Amino acid sequence: MYLPPEEPSSPVPNASSMTPKPRMMIQRCENGCKMRKLNDDVEEDNDSSKMESNITLVEAENKLPVVSEPEAAAALVPHATKPETTEEEAQKVCAREQLYKLCGVRHWKAPLYTFFNQDGPDNTKLFKVEVSVEIKEASGITVLECFGDPHNKKKIAAEQAAEVALWFLKNHLYETDVNERAFEMFKAQRSNKVMRRSAAASSKKKSDSITSSTTDLFRSASSKATTKEMDRIDHLFNQYANTSSNLIDPEGIEELCSNLEVPHTDIRILMLAWKMKSEKQGYFTQEEWRRGLKALRADTLNKLKKALPELEKEVRRQSNFADFYAYAFRYCLTEEKQKSIDIETICQLLEIVMGSTFRPQVDYFVEYLKIQDDYKVINMDQWMGFYRFCNEISFPEMTEYNPELAWPLVLDNFVEWIREKQA
Repeated sequence: MYLPPEEPSSPVPNASSMTPKPRMMIQRCENGCKMRKLNDDVEEDNDSSKMESNITLVEAENKLPVVSEPEAAAALVPHATKPETTEEEAQKVCAREQLYKLCGVRHWKAPLYTFFNQDGPDNTKLFKVEVSVEIKEASGITVLECFGDPHNKKKIAAEQAAEVALWFLKNHLYETDVNERAFEMFKAQRSNKVMRRSAAASSKKKSDSITSSTTDLFRSASSKATTKEMDRIDHLFNQYANTSSNLIDPEGIEELCSNLEVPHTDIRILMLAWKMKSEKQGYFTQEEWRRGLKALRADTLNKLKKALPELEKEVRRQSNFADFYAYAFRYCLTEEKQKSIDIETICQLLEIVMGSTFRPQVDYFVEYLKIQDDYKVINMDQWMGFYRFCNEISFPEMTEYNPELAWPLVLDNFVEWIREKQA
């Protein structure tokens, strides 16, 4: 019998560690079967092993009921009188089937057979078989490991291992006579479980198939809807596009503004260009038109008219307005490699972009730009500097303005001009 040695003085195992299952080893011998624990002594005598069992220690600790060797021999009369089991007897006794039924009725795991090859020529090779049975009890699970005699036929070797397991279970207060009705109930329960699993798998497969079909239908419908939407957007583009250039040119934009009932200088038209990411002032390509109207979900003139107020709200968010302000400057760079804009255009652009948000600052700055003689054009750095000025400096006090900081020179002159005017 094989059990892990018990050490009363050993510390209590950590809760996170795995507790090994107790194990017992049973092996056939000349007189029947013998058991030994892990610390049993094994003496070698004339190339044969004789196991000196310390089963008396088990008896003293009342761990397992002990069977005397005469009783064991009596229980294994067939083994003692006939050491080897013929194939016909193995089929007749069928210990493997009986052990399988016993495990099933007691709701134990099915027996596990392991085959070992013994040394010898191929034509006389012997096989040794180990059968493992997990015994479930209230105190826990014990693993029973039993070995049969080596045999040249695997089937008979397995049968002998099963007989050893049944001998142990019978002689240690386990009922080995299996009630056929109980076993039939066990088989029925097992069959029901298999059927339920099969039905669940089939149901899941069917559900996955339905879900997949639904997804495919949704994708197909969505794709068709997107195609129709794009067709309507293209149709609207063609109403305003120049047929020769396939662009919406300034004339087409004026017509669009008229149909939208907004002036062509309205900031919302500039916002529409920003949404389209239009690159050239006064022109919309078909790709830009598609990009902007798809983002606005506007595939008709009516929908586009209704989308303009929402577009204005989107642009005036602080997270978007700085980008829109910079875009407005770039949009007015009409020539290649142009980096600055003339004062007159800048004044008009300031009125459109910043007039409704920072009216006093825009009025003063436009007035200053028109009367000063130092600057004929404004570049991007100066343009963005004025945006920073409006957002960071209180007006008209301008107490936070420090000319020592990195402000464009045009703004230093502008602040000095205002202070002189205020004085």
